Amino acid sequence: MNTTLKRTVYLGIAVLSVILFIVGSFYDLPIAQAVYRPNNPAALVFTVIGYYVFFGAFEIMTGTLCKQLLNLTKSKAKRILILIVERFPVRDFAADYPILIIFKHSR
Repeated sequence: MNTTLKRTVYLGIAVLSVILFIVGSFYDLPIAQAVYRPNNPAALVFTVIGYYVFFGAFEIMTGTLCKQLLNLTKSKAKRILILIVERFPVRDFAADYPILIIFKHSR
């Protein structure tokens, strides 16, 4: 492929992406409401799996980050702050969030 053809193809892909981004910005909610059915068991399963993957990674990453920060810092005040942040209730809520989704849709 010559350079001009590559540039044209990349430019076409970029223009198409921008157009789809603009259209998606305005019509995202109606499309999502038309496609997604909250009481569909398959949709619920994929939603819960997605939350477990996302929040599971969040749990692992924050724990690892806090451990690394604890190893790197020598100040007692900073170490106490890191321990408080690591035990912040968001991490516990993140682990229980998929269960809350199941109960919300099962009513």
